[in-house]
Amino acid sequence: MPEFHYIRCDKESDDEDNNIDDENDDSDSDDSDDEITVTGVVFNISRYGQVQETLHFDKPISIDEAIKRVERYLSEPITSDYFDHVKDDLFASPNAKMKYYTVRGDCLTDCKFLERKWIVDGILHFACGSYN
Repeated sequence: MPEFHYIRCDKESDDEDNNIDDENDDSDSDDSDDEITVTGVVFNISRYGQVQETLHFDKPISIDEAIKRVERYLSEPITSDYFDHVKDDLFASPNAKMKYYTVRGDCLTDCKFLERKWIVDGILHFACGSYN
């Protein structure tokens, strides 16, 4: 079974736009992704971002672990219910066919370049783009 993985553009750049923006933090902290903790994560599950999912965690975890959990979620086999939930916001809409998708992350097509992350009230959000 294939696995879904983000392409981590956020770790490959020194550009300030790729650093964590903590909406609740006024400090100039230089914490790394494995030191900052979150209690949940919001992420797109459809190509154009009209459909999102939220995962909540029993205890705070690192940003890197939160992203790994999202990747595991998106690596699960696609079901007809899941496909019906996102099919109107796919690259191939309105003619998308489930047979072309193996795992949930396939619905994102090329929109898997993790570019920017921010935290609001302990919840991680991130923006993904596609290859140009």
